[in-house]
This record gives sequence, C-alpha cells and structure tokens, in this order.
Amino acid sequence: MTKWMIVASAGILVGYILFKINLYIELRYVRKEQNDLVVISIYIFKRFMLYQLQVPFAEMTAAGGFPWFKSELSVGKEEVHTFPRREKRFLYRLFHIYLHHPAYWSKLMKKFQNYSNTYYYFIGRISRQVRCERLRLRVCVGTEDAAVTSLLAGVFWIIGSWYVTSLQQRICFTKLPQTAIHPQFGASCFTIDFVCILRLTIGDVITTTLSTANYSRKGAANYV
Repeated sequence: MTKWMIVASAGILVGYILFKINLYIELRYVRKEQNDLVVISIYIFKRFMLYQLQVPFAEMTAAGGFPWFKSELSVGKEEVHTFPRREKRFLYRLFHIYLHHPAYWSKLMKKFQNYSNTYYYFIGRISRQVRCERLRLRVCVGTEDAAVTSLLAGVFWIIGSWYVTSLQQRICFTKLPQTAIHPQFGASCFTIDFVCILRLTIGDVITTTLSTANYSRKGAANYV
C-alpha cells in the first residue's frame, strides 16, 4: 500500500511539473530589400528548440497562363514547395460546386462555420493564458521627398500604436513593448523588423485542447 502511495505521489508530482513547463513561441517578420520572411520558432526552457518554420512571402508566378502565388516553406532542414496548379484546381472545384450544387455548397458552409467557431473558441481560450515576454517593432521608411517621408512615418506610428494597444487589450505583457519608427530622409527605403515572444505552459495547451474538444463535440454551431 505504501509503495502504491509513493508511486501515485511521484506521478502526481511529475505531472504537475510537466504542466508547469513553459513553452516559448517566437514570431518574427522581417522585410529588407524587398524580401519578406516570416519565422515561427517554438522553444522549451528558452533554449531547446522544438520546432521552426520559415515562410518566405509568396511570389507571383504565371503557371497556367494566369498570375498566381507561389512560396517555399522551410521546416528544420526540409523544404516544402507550394503547388499553384493544385491550389487552382481546388478553387475551381469550389467555384463549380457553388454554381451547380447549391445544396452541397450549403453543407460545406455549415461545416466551415463549425470549424471556424471551434478555431475562434480555441484562440479565445488560449489567449487568456498567453503572456507576452517581448514585443519589438522597428520600421525604417524613407523617400527622396522629406514631406512624404514625414507623412509615412506618422502613418506607421499610428498603425503601430493601434496594433500594440489592441494586443495589450487581449494579451498580458510582462514587459513594455518597444516601438521605433525611423524616418530616412533623402533615400528610398522600407524595412520592418517585428519580434514577438509568447509564453504559455504545457498545462495551458492541454487544458485548452481538452476544453476545445469538448466544445466541438457539443456542436460549434450553438456557440455564441
């Protein structure tokens, strides 16, 4: 009996420790010299990387005679390419269903609404648990016209301030966000460096996932 109590106590202790382990999600967007890059990294204990996804922004291609978006994703050492032709076929089939099968289209829209409600439910629950460890936004904008440069800098200040304020209303910040807008007079430039590090525990992910699964079973269509 004593041995079972020790094993049970050890299991509870280990489970509690696992629930309290912090996960760090780093989101970074960089624009420099007309090149865009999004990097999503997930760490544990701030040191050990569990996952990283690099997404160069889509570029235009003329596959099939029509302009289309094409991109290349990097996950660790692997590279995954998008397939414009397959994506276009998918959209064409949706358009065909919309025109010729309205009843089936209605069912698809109901399923899409259910999935959307489930997604918003999950995001709403997890956002209450997330803590923002760092948020930094640096923008450098410039043109040869000083008046236009000043105007653009003001516009980016307004957009940046609104964005940070909106995040502060939804996420708890452990440190004050850093925002810097640098006007570059007499030269044409446009660079963005955005970094956001979010922290949550494994327990938060597990409890939110279980709650979302339970909500999904009850029916996302009834969610308000």
